[in-house]
Amino acid sequence: MADKTKTIKSASDKELDELIIRLRKESELQGLIAEINRKSGSGYIPYDYGQEISTEKPIESLYHYGVLGMHWGRHRARISSAKEKLLSKKPGSDDYELSRQLKTKGSRNLSNKELRDLTQRLQLEKQLKELSPKKYQKGMNVAKGIIAVGTTASSLYALSNSPLAKHITSAAKKAAAQRSAIEYMI
Repeated sequence: MADKTKTIKSASDKELDELIIRLRKESELQGLIAEINRKSGSGYIPYDYGQEISTEKPIESLYHYGVLGMHWGRHRARISSAKEKLLSKKPGSDDYELSRQLKTKGSRNLSNKELRDLTQRLQLEKQLKELSPKKYQKGMNVAKGIIAVGTTASSLYALSNSPLAKHITSAAKKAAAQRSAIEYMI
């Protein structure tokens, strides 16, 4: 049986392997006991999360690396940074805030002046969106250009393989041959 009073540094590889097996068994046993306690209604005995791992102290209990309630694949830093971004968003201008409040009222509850102001603000926002192309629109324009060049190239290739194009090329070859024969004779 592995000796848990030794330090990690002083233990041999064989002793560490035995210790790992023992700790896994203890962990399974603790999990079973906790499961039985939970199902029986006597409560759950949580792990001590405040433990620090030391290579100098004797190994007396299992260390736990998780955080209660955490889910696989989610990281605290990412979640908190996303929340910070949402909270740190700069508020809009007074006109923007006013237009958003007016939008929530509904057109029936607005006065003529409020309706005019809201319409003007929304029209200005729409014009700005149309004037400033997004990356998506720029990419679409590039793709359309590439497709147009490809279409032209495929049309020219199809035309060059058509019977009319073959007749024209053969006539041009005959004319070039006659011209070279005439030049040779002169």
